[in-house]
Amino acid sequence: MSYLVSAGIGAGIVLPAFVRFALGGQLHTLFGGIVAVLFLPAVALAVGIWSGKPAVFEVGYLTAWYLGPMNGVEPLDYLGANPAAPSIISIAYLVFAGIAFAIAIIGRQQQITS
Repeated sequence: MSYLVSAGIGAGIVLPAFVRFALGGQLHTLFGGIVAVLFLPAVALAVGIWSGKPAVFEVGYLTAWYLGPMNGVEPLDYLGANPAAPSIISIAYLVFAGIAFAIAIIGRQQQITS
């Protein structure tokens, strides 16, 4: 449930940008934004469950944001901010989102059973 709320809030916050990207034909940027809305809450949830400390995600996110979308390190550009970056990176982050979500589910099940 917390994943859905987080992704929903993220989508709500960036919805005007998504509309602008769609109307402007910037489909690469729109796809990257959607991937980011799905990826970030999944990773935050997984890291939070397994580490028990929010600072672990916060430091990792800050580093990834600074290096990826802000400074163009393509493998860390989970947002797809660089239109020249291959879309395979966004697809990889979509896969990573699914993996992170699965890891979060496994961690939560282990917490419940122990």
